[in-house]
Amino acid sequence: MSGDRPVSVDQEVIVMELPPQVGRQEPEEEPCPAAEGLDWRVDISNDDVRDAKRRWLAAHDGGAPDDLVDLVYQDYVHLISAQAQQFADDLRRR
Repeated sequence: MSGDRPVSVDQEVIVMELPPQVGRQEPEEEPCPAAEGLDWRVDISNDDVRDAKRRWLAAHDGGAPDDLVDLVYQDYVHLISAQAQQFADDLRRR
């Protein structure tokens, strides 16, 4: 290990090739009988997004630690993204 020594961009890159059979085999997936016919969709409502935004603003404006503010903000962003995907899926089904 190099310890704290910075890595130079001029260093040689070593490329190791794997034998053809290693890492290229497709896994054999068997369908799960218990999962057949289940709808895995989770519906995100406007209330869900609104509540997430309120939690983020409360953490931000309330002086919560930066890590918590970041975590709550990421939850908010993920809900917005999930709801946008939900809208797109609904449009495709029409």
